[in-house]
Amino acid sequence: MLFASLTDQGVYKRLNEVWEQLKKDNEKTLWSLKFDTNDTRQLYNAILGVASAFLPQDIQFYLDGGRSSTLREDREIKFLLDKIERCLNNICWVPCLDTLRLIDQQIDDKRNSVVQKDSTESSLTCPPVVRTLKDDDGSKSVATSSVTGNFSPQR
Repeated sequence: MLFASLTDQGVYKRLNEVWEQLKKDNEKTLWSLKFDTNDTRQLYNAILGVASAFLPQDIQFYLDGGRSSTLREDREIKFLLDKIERCLNNICWVPCLDTLRLIDQQIDDKRNSVVQKDSTESSLTCPPVVRTLKDDDGSKSVATSSVTGNFSPQR
């Protein structure tokens, strides 16, 4: 088990050295991360987030306990995750709400942009997302979203 090895003091020392170097090399972006650097698991997760090139706010969200299972309890987050995952498959990390909104906006921008067709053009077609959402008062509402369009890969 991975976390069993994280209890080793030598592992903590090495992780701490790596974290200090990362902070030095990225002082403009990593200064905002707040967590207990004496907690080996938090230190490991912060380093993993940086190594995965996640946004600092997403790393912080994860360090603060954001998990996909709890995220899906929030109506807006569930709707955005469903829409995004239909277009991008599995996004493979736990983004915060601001990042979800940014991704959603970028998908909509791609859909709405007019792109000249050329041989490198790709098609972005996502099946519509239709969700019946239960309001706090017990009433139901329907939310629908779909994304279609063309985009050219960045070169």
